Amino acid sequence: MIAPPPPRAPWSASLGQVALASLAGHLERVPERWLPQLSLRWAGEDVSPRQALASAGWHPGRQRADLALYLHGLFIDESNWLWGEQGLAQTLPQQLGWTPLLVRYNAGLSLEENAASLAALIEELVAEAGPSCGEVHLLGHSLGGLLVHAVVRALLERGSDVVDRIGMVLYLATPFYGAPLAQAMESLAGGPSDAEGASWLRGLLEIRGQGLRRAGVGVRGQALAGWAAPSELSLGVRSYSVAGSLWPVASARPEGRRHDGLVTVASAAGWSPEEGGMGFVERGQFTEIPRLAHQFLPASTRVRDVIVRFAEGRGAVVGAGRASALRG
Repeated sequence: MIAPPPPRAPWSASLGQVALASLAGHLERVPERWLPQLSLRWAGEDVSPRQALASAGWHPGRQRADLALYLHGLFIDESNWLWGEQGLAQTLPQQLGWTPLLVRYNAGLSLEENAASLAALIEELVAEAGPSCGEVHLLGHSLGGLLVHAVVRALLERGSDVVDRIGMVLYLATPFYGAPLAQAMESLAGGPSDAEGASWLRGLLEIRGQGLRRAGVGVRGQALAGWAAPSELSLGVRSYSVAGSLWPVASARPEGRRHDGLVTVASAAGWSPEEGGMGFVERGQFTEIPRLAHQFLPASTRVRDVIVRFAEGRGAVVGAGRASALRG
């Protein structure tokens, strides 16, 4: 039985909440009621694992099925996975039989805080699903991809049994090596205090959320020592990274000058000639999709086709990322 897709919720204060969280969700002086809490979502409401599963048609004794958790990026909420008729929370369950579960979180908090809460939520979800629970797949867009990366590590560090259930880990436009706009914010915030006309902007940037700060460095930097290699590799988990670009055709190798409007192709591939790679490119588990802007990856039929092809074990997809390209 194919699980019903999550219903589209009306646009509401939710987007205002996630925008505020992205900018200042880590500040104690911001009232908690103004900020999103990490939770599963259904029809625009926070729901418990039991409620989410029931809404998705899950019931005791049902046929074994896989769960798929979708994590959004900065300045957007879970509705990004439901845009139009082609949102990946709608199309992937139809093709792969997954039970889709949307997650909303406070992007202003650190990845470590969100990852710890998400790990506990996943454990509760798997326990609630019971013997009918198959694999658990994780999909993250932009900052959500960094959170997916972090929660795999958090589950490992907790010694969680859920680790054995992780199926595929899918990254969409994830800034593994940082995003230029976030990096520019970092530079401006740390610039000379006497720069003419910039003090007010610098003061605003200095209070920006932890997620926005992390988007500037990705998995690099002293604060993330030991995080560079995908932790799921040690588990034999199947991982794949997809980048969009505004260019008309895909490149032979990931390039730093090509981007989707916010994240470069090289950063989404976790690869650079100077620093080497995270393994996606070398293993043929990376694809660049041309003519696709950053915010539209979660609702792209071409992204869907890449994921379905990978899920069905039909090998690497055409585009950048083949190991042979590194030798060219």
